[in-house]
Amino acid sequence: MLDICIQFKYNIYKNHITFIHLREVYYEEGDYKFHITSLKPLNPNNTPDEFEKKALMFFEKGEKESFVTEKKGDKSIFRYMAPLFVEKSCLGCHAKQGYKLEEVRGGIS
Repeated sequence: MLDICIQFKYNIYKNHITFIHLREVYYEEGDYKFHITSLKPLNPNNTPDEFEKKALMFFEKGEKESFVTEKKGDKSIFRYMAPLFVEKSCLGCHAKQGYKLEEVRGGIS
């Protein structure tokens, strides 16, 4: 499973559809959940939670990743987030938000 997650981390930059498919598959299984978010989401469903919001602000200051372990009931949940950077293909939808190439666009948690 770790190999899939590592490969997924690098593929997400190129293929948003891959992300949507993997999110649906793993959401059904219940062990892994993925979320693309931004400080300026176009879709309200992509609004960051508190962990994601803090991570996104750190990414804008140059941090490369963020992680924390949270307690949810009797379970420990490991949360990880990596930044997503603006590529040329992103600008078709996101240029109107003022993004420029190679800026932090958001993140995946």
